[in-house]
Amino acid sequence: MGQQTRRWGKGFSPTRLRRLIGPIVIGFVLIVAFIVLIKDSQRLLTFSFHLDPLLVLLSFVVECSGLVLVVPVWHQILARFGSRLSYRDDLRIYCYSMLGNTIPGGVWSLVSRAALYERQGVTSMRVAVASVVESVLIGLAGLVVYGLTAVLVSPENIWQQPGIALAITAFVVVWIQPPVFNWLIGWLLSRLRQADEPVISLRYADLGCWLALESLVVVIGGIAVYVLLHGFATVPAGMFFSVINAWAVAAVAGNLFFWIPGKLVVRDSAMAFILMQSLPASVAVVFVLLIRVWTIVSILIVAGLAWLFLGRNLHPWPITLGDE
Repeated sequence: MGQQTRRWGKGFSPTRLRRLIGPIVIGFVLIVAFIVLIKDSQRLLTFSFHLDPLLVLLSFVVECSGLVLVVPVWHQILARFGSRLSYRDDLRIYCYSMLGNTIPGGVWSLVSRAALYERQGVTSMRVAVASVVESVLIGLAGLVVYGLTAVLVSPENIWQQPGIALAITAFVVVWIQPPVFNWLIGWLLSRLRQADEPVISLRYADLGCWLALESLVVVIGGIAVYVLLHGFATVPAGMFFSVINAWAVAAVAGNLFFWIPGKLVVRDSAMAFILMQSLPASVAVVFVLLIRVWTIVSILIVAGLAWLFLGRNLHPWPITLGDE
C-alpha cells in the first residue's frame, strides 16, 4: 500500500501536473470557443467582413514601429545587469527570440533569448533575470493603458468602470517603487528556482522611463490591432479605445503570468472577454483567432527580415538538429 501511494505521488509530481495543465487549459478554451461560434453563428454570418490588403500591411508596419522603443528599453535593462551588446545585436536577438512566442508554453521566448545571448558570451542567468524584469514591466504598462482607456470606454460592465482607473493607478504606483519592484522580481526568480540570480537594484529613473516607454508600446500594439480589424471587417464606430483596452488586458495576462502553462490561450481569452463587451461573442472569438494568426505571421516575417538584413552569423533558432 505504501509503495502504491509513493508511485501515485510520483505520478502526480508538480512537474508532471504542470505539463498536464497546459493541454487541459487549451482544450477547455477551444471547446468554449467552438460552442460560442456554434451558438452565435447567426450573428457571425450577418457581420460585414471584407479584405483590405493595404490596411493589413499598414497594421504590420505600425506593429513593427514599436521595436524602435522596445529594443532600447531591453538594451538598457540588460546593461543594468552588466551585459551590453550593440543595438544591432540586441535588435537581431530580440527579433529572433520572438519566435518563442509562436510555440505553446510560457517561457520559450525567455529560453531562446537566453540561449542566443549565451552564444554571444553573455551569461544566460543575467539574460533570464533581465527578461523577467521586462515581462513584469510590460504587464504593469498594460495595466496603465487599461486603466487610462477604461475612462474612455462605455462603462457597460464592472471591468470598464471609470473608477477602476484609480485603483489600477494606485496598484501600479505601489509596485513600481524600486524596493517593492526589486523584491517582486527576486520573489519571482525564487519561484522559478533560480537560486543564483543576480541582486536586483533598479532606480526610480530606470523604472519610470521604462514604464512610460512600454506603455507607449502597448498603445502602438493596440493601434496596430485596430487597423488590422478594419482591414478585415467593418468595425463599429467608437471601437478604437475598446480595442486598445482589450490589447492592454492581453499584455497584462501574457506578461504578468508569463510562467503559467497555456499562457497564450489565457492571453487570447482575456482579450476576447473584453472585446465581447462591444462585439457579438462569435465575432470577438473570430477576431482574436485572426489576431493570433496575424501575430504569428508577423513574428515570422520580422525574424526573417532580421536574418536577411542584420547578419546571418547567428542562427535565428537557438537549437538546431546539429546541436548536441
